[in-house]
Amino acid sequence: MVKIISPLPFLTHIPDWRTQNRIQYDWNTLWVLICLSLLAAPTSILALCHWLEDHQEWLKQTLDLERLPSQATLYRFFWALEQHQGLFETALLDWTASHFPAVHERVHLAVDGKTLKGSRRVRQGEPALAFCSFYIHALSLACLQVPLDGTEEPRCAARQLEKLQALFGERWLLTADAGYTDAPFAQAVTAQGGAYFLALKKNMKVVLEYAQFAFEFPAADVTHDTEHRSGEIWTRTLSTQNVLPDEVLAAFPTAKTLIRRTHRIRRHDGEVVVEQRYAVSSLAASATEFENIWRRHWAIENCSHHRRDTLFGEDACRSRRACGVLAALRNVALTLLSSVSPQVVRQARRLRIQPRLALPLLGLT
Repeated sequence: MVKIISPLPFLTHIPDWRTQNRIQYDWNTLWVLICLSLLAAPTSILALCHWLEDHQEWLKQTLDLERLPSQATLYRFFWALEQHQGLFETALLDWTASHFPAVHERVHLAVDGKTLKGSRRVRQGEPALAFCSFYIHALSLACLQVPLDGTEEPRCAARQLEKLQALFGERWLLTADAGYTDAPFAQAVTAQGGAYFLALKKNMKVVLEYAQFAFEFPAADVTHDTEHRSGEIWTRTLSTQNVLPDEVLAAFPTAKTLIRRTHRIRRHDGEVVVEQRYAVSSLAASATEFENIWRRHWAIENCSHHRRDTLFGEDACRSRRACGVLAALRNVALTLLSSVSPQVVRQARRLRIQPRLALPLLGLT
């Protein structure tokens, strides 16, 4: 696990956009207040303001303040931050890059879409806002999050790959579910020096059929894993095939490995369920490595999207304004909370009532 660096030095280097003759609060102090409050997992900007009010005496004493910013000031801050999305994104990318001064091992990322369900406006005919997120497993961080704006997820994600190349050079692997599995997206990944691991489903029916046919021949490598889960027995078998049919190579010229993962589940009543899933990758690796890669991919759902919904109430929030920067800051807060304990909900609850415990996470004493 990479040691997490405080994001404050990078956030405070965002140029101050405020009119000089109207500044009442120090720029660094504003960011400290916002980061401290976000670690308590507020569900909205208003909840963030309420948390600051509840701890105003401690905050004024600790940060040497005469008074705290008003709700209006904080709302204006977030709304203005949304207008400076480019500067904010650059700061977060610089923070991410600071954790990888020299990339010697391949960095694993996952990409997936996230819809903010509560932002839908039925009467106005406005759909819910949706974002495309890139998640770094080593940091438990969604380092990039861009609005879809009606664009298909693979096309939107492909436009961000150049930023990944700038961060990691040619030492990165991108995993994605079947919604991203097409030839143009795979080509875009390899063109930027990355490697891909893409699930195969019925959206690429011909490639899937030939992948199934490839495993009629002996596998190159096989690994097994058994897990007892709530009285059920889960047996996973992952096989790799390095001899690819021409039809697969026609769709994915840079592909090197086909992967088959078989799930055998024995339920409480003795019923046995067997599922088989397939993937294609431009990597040549062992079955054990691909099993780890396959499992890591779902961290973007379990450790990022799900936690933002359950901890921050993101899907229940009906706000549309500044929700993009709020989501990005929630990603930062989750990374900091995860660096202390995998039990992020418990950790956030502690910080709600004991904010002094958040100071070390932000590099403050």
